[in-house]
Amino acid sequence: MSRRPRAPPGGSIPAPLNAARLIALGPNAVGERHCDPKYSLARGCARLHIPLTTNADAVLHLDGTEHTWQPGEFWYGDLYREHAVRNLGTTTRVHDVIDVLFTIELAALFPPAWQEQPADAYALINHPTPLDRTLPDRLPHALHLPAGFTDFGRDEPLDGDLMPARLDEATDHLTLTIAEPTFALLPAGPGEWRFRG
Repeated sequence: MSRRPRAPPGGSIPAPLNAARLIALGPNAVGERHCDPKYSLARGCARLHIPLTTNADAVLHLDGTEHTWQPGEFWYGDLYREHAVRNLGTTTRVHDVIDVLFTIELAALFPPAWQEQPADAYALINHPTPLDRTLPDRLPHALHLPAGFTDFGRDEPLDGDLMPARLDEATDHLTLTIAEPTFALLPAGPGEWRFRG
């Protein structure tokens, strides 16, 4: 599924930013079929594309449909589903790829037919809340988390083997350490924290 939302008013995307980057696919390049499972509406995230340069032979294959998004357009693709890109043209394809938290304001930019889907069409809506940076008491705190909790490349159930983890404090945020990497956590609402970008 891909949707072409209306361009955001004033060029500003009405959703908290997780990451933004330029992704280039050179001439005669073919990407492997893959999924981006942690960036789905069911997880409260959306991956948006703004094509900057392209050619007629630069194609996204998604849901049995080939897409040739054009420069200046604004697109959402459900990249939770299997997809692949190829550029058989002679020029480089460059997209601005923007990962955001999915909000009701962003949903309002989607086509009306998409917004009228049945209630069982699952999307996690993020609601802006004042950021209370009050850190919890009793830090550092040891805990155990599923091994796949911080594996953002695969969509595995949050059960199975547990790994030791530690919550600690930094200047104005929490840190979560599981195995080797340490992640920054920012407040997402009263008593709730999310991964920073």
